[in-house]
Amino acid sequence: MRRFLLLSVCFAALLISACSPSTNFPDPTGKGSIQAINAISTSPTITFLIEERTLGNLVFRNASPKSSFDDFEYAFNFDALLAGEAEKTRLASQLLQVVDGMEYTLIINGDLEAPTITTWERAERIYADGGTVLEANFGHFSPALGAVDIYFADAAIAPVAGSEIGTLAPGGKLPAMDFQAGDYVLTITTAGLPGDILFTSDILSMEAATTMLFMIFDTTANDRGPVSVRAFNTETGATTNLVDPLYPPTVRFIHASQDLGAVDIYIDDPVTTPIIEDQNFRDVSVETEVTVGVLPIKYTAPDNIGAILIDDGILVTTGSRVDYYVIGEGASPASLATVPNRRSVETLAKFTVVYTETNNGPLDLYIVEAAADIADLLPRFTGLTAGLDPLLTQLPEGSFDVYLTLTGEKTVVTGPLQINLGLGDVVTAIVYDAVDPANADIVVIPDF
Repeated sequence: MRRFLLLSVCFAALLISACSPSTNFPDPTGKGSIQAINAISTSPTITFLIEERTLGNLVFRNASPKSSFDDFEYAFNFDALLAGEAEKTRLASQLLQVVDGMEYTLIINGDLEAPTITTWERAERIYADGGTVLEANFGHFSPALGAVDIYFADAAIAPVAGSEIGTLAPGGKLPAMDFQAGDYVLTITTAGLPGDILFTSDILSMEAATTMLFMIFDTTANDRGPVSVRAFNTETGATTNLVDPLYPPTVRFIHASQDLGAVDIYIDDPVTTPIIEDQNFRDVSVETEVTVGVLPIKYTAPDNIGAILIDDGILVTTGSRVDYYVIGEGASPASLATVPNRRSVETLAKFTVVYTETNNGPLDLYIVEAAADIADLLPRFTGLTAGLDPLLTQLPEGSFDVYLTLTGEKTVVTGPLQINLGLGDVVTAIVYDAVDPANADIVVIPDF
């Protein structure tokens, strides 16, 4: 495993203002700023450090806060907890001379085992009072996408050859460009093929005196379209996920109320035609495309519009995937809307439990190594009741047993359910009511 030489202890101490005033290091002449972005789609959270001081924890497609430092030379480090390791491993280190008035963006990309650090630098932008321009920067970190052309124009202007603002290959960045404040649409096409549109954003209202960074990333199972784009406001630190309106949000309907009976499901108001007919207990629908905004949801008895069992509304955001559960007793059903995180992480497995069981009182959930005795082990979660938010556990690869017991006891209600997990797996299980009310069932459901 690789190791990197660190700078001297006193130099690191200088960074955090701990060295004595008599130090021989020169006085700084100014400051520069730095931030980092994680562009590895299957990575765990990566810690970004200056020397050994943490500057931020980077989830994929996210940036650290912008920080200012004196114009000295520093080692910027990237650490992560890898599979099978008890302590974090240093993934990469970048030595960088900070220059007064410069801004630096470090992008960690490539393979987690041997990542690449790409460094972008630009002069700090100072906007004139009353100015009408903004600065836009465009970068590309989706190797699977290949070379693309970038168009940034009024929504009424269709992409045509020659009107692109530049061509980007993976790992590349266009020179900074100034635009007048106003409304724009970002369009991405295959390089040299303006008719082969890969991505079109909603209308973006761009304000003057703003510096923006638009970055293309690999997609994950959370994304609806084939291209992922995120906008970073380098002035405020705000981050926005851009989505293509051609790929609307979806809702998946999951029937988890044992005595509710079969239902028809409507998402129009007034109700006209069900989108799902005769959904039964434990049925999981396919994903249904829906419109952005407040989505009206009504459950009725089959073929009986007048027998409304659930009358609900949920806010559905652009580009999201929602799982909508009906839970509880049939006389008073309730709902649970969740946005599952299906992104695969190569160093671990994700096991999520959605608890919908109502026959028993609160239960405890154990997730233990296969064949382990729970007598001397603590539960993973305690006091579970129907309607809780999904319970996510990150696990190493291997075989595990899942038990449910009465809360505070070792009396097994169900289990063991054996699950076999590999690195990168994303598994969701639902705790349902069982036919025998003294028991419960744990059922793994499909990803989509």
